[in-house]
Formats: sequence, C-alpha cells, structure tokens
Amino acid sequence: MRTWLAAVLCLMSVRAWAGELVFSTWRQEDRAAYTELFAAFTRENPGITVRFEAFPNEQYQTILSTALAGGKGADVIHTRAYGGLEQLARAGYLLPLDDVVPELAGFPEAALNSTRLRADKRVYSVPFASQTLGLFINREVFRRTNTQPPRTWDELLALCRTLKERGVIPLANGTNSPFMTETLTSTFTNPFLGPDFVADILAGRATFEDPRYVAALGHLLELRDFMPPGFSGIDYPTMQQLFVSGRAAMFAGGS
Repeated sequence: MRTWLAAVLCLMSVRAWAGELVFSTWRQEDRAAYTELFAAFTRENPGITVRFEAFPNEQYQTILSTALAGGKGADVIHTRAYGGLEQLARAGYLLPLDDVVPELAGFPEAALNSTRLRADKRVYSVPFASQTLGLFINREVFRRTNTQPPRTWDELLALCRTLKERGVIPLANGTNSPFMTETLTSTFTNPFLGPDFVADILAGRATFEDPRYVAALGHLLELRDFMPPGFSGIDYPTMQQLFVSGRAAMFAGGS
C-alpha cells in the first residue's frame, strides 16, 4: 500500500528512484500553486514528477477511502484533521511519521494533536494549515444600506432585521454543504461558550450535551430568518456568489 511514509521515503532518496508520485486533495482551487511547487521539485529531482489529483470537497473522504481500500490510493494525500484522519489511520492506510519527519518537532502540540491517532498517540500527517473563523462583511452593501458592522449579538440581530427590511439577505450562509454547518456553529456559538467550556471538553469534564453548549446552539435558531430563502438547499459556491455579488451582506466563513 502506498502511504505517506512511502512518499516521504521516496523524497528522501530521490537519486535512487524515478517515476511519478500522485498527490490527492480536495482543494481544487490550489491547482495552480501546487503545479508551480511540483515543477520546482522536479527541477531539483530529475526523473520524478508529481501528478495533482483533486476531487470535490464533499466527496473527497469517500473517494479517498474507496481508493485506499482497493490498493489504489495516492502516494501523498491531504488528510482531514481529527476524526477524518483517524478513519484512515485506524484502518492501516497511513503509517506514523514521528521518526521520519524531524520537522514535526517544530509544530505546537495543539497542531500535532489534530494529526494523531488517539489509540497510539502517533502522528500520521503533517499539519499544513489552521483555520480562523469569523464574520465577513460586504462593505459596498453596508455603504449602500447605510448600516454599520455589529459589535454584539443584539446588534447583529438588529442589523439583520434592518437589512432584511431593505431587501438585502443578511447572511449568505446555507447548509447544503455539510462543512458549512460546522462553520456556522463554530462562528456563532464560540462567543457564548468561552475558554472554560473548551478546557472542560478537552479534559473530559463535559460533553456536547452540556447545558452551556445546548444554550449556545439555541442562539443559532435566531438566525434562521436572516439566511437565504431555502437555505438548507444552498451550497457553498452559491453562498459565495450571494456574498460577492452584494445580494447578501455578511458571510460566516474562514481563511
């Protein structure tokens, strides 16, 4: 089975190996950047080429798991953090990198925990990005509607009511793309939870049935009327278009 370790070993002994490596990802939008990176790698390592292979975000995990189960997985893969990675490592499709990637020592513990298999505490992937969630605003829409960005939850709700009265969709977000449900939850519940709840979850002192978390989820219901009509059928590209076109004023998203 070709795995992360197989790819790393090839990169470490490129003079003794030639051929094609396959890189698999869900980030189709990064094709141009990776094409440049892989071309530079080939110039430094003649005889080795890297083929970029991208799949739709929502289908990636299923396509990847199916390919790996059939012995046809890529040499290097983008893995999901936490549970997404555990699914692959637990099935034996990945090998630990702790002893073969010395650069892992430079990562903070929190980053490495996102790529560890909890059963053995080994690291099975290299962290490559962190996400910061927030509320983006379309400045032109705010100028056109003579409104100001909110600073509190009450101001957010009042703003949403005003925007809706003025014919603008307050929030571009929908829930047809599954990961956006997580994005909405994280963006809008975290301010109500605070660091104590996070510490309690990590220490095993609380679960997601905790009254604090349930109450925070309740606030999401206050946003239903300010999302696009039929928001449960709105996918990620449509959300983006609603926001950048000015039909919607705000968008909860990440880096």
